[in-house]
Amino acid sequence: MGGAYAIEELTNEIEQRAVDYLDKIDALGGTLRAIETGYIQREIQNAAYEYQRAVETNDQIVVGVNRFQTEENAKSRRCASILRLSKRKSRGSARSVNSAIHR
Repeated sequence: MGGAYAIEELTNEIEQRAVDYLDKIDALGGTLRAIETGYIQREIQNAAYEYQRAVETNDQIVVGVNRFQTEENAKSRRCASILRLSKRKSRGSARSVNSAIHR
């Protein structure tokens, strides 16, 4: 599988990505400025969106959520989906409800 060399390469890649990310925040004027401009919040929202999309398309496996579910788990998820649809419907967003149904 590559052994220690592969692990070292992955560690170096993670470190470089972190440094690049921090450099980008510094270039925006620092953390406070990045927060004030909404950059940090957008990054969090984008990461959450990408993760959820990956879960829902089965690109990301979450045991008990989108794989290896028990019947009890599946029922809970269906109830949660119905609740989300009800909330969207109560806000009057037919487009939102329609897109949720056809996912």
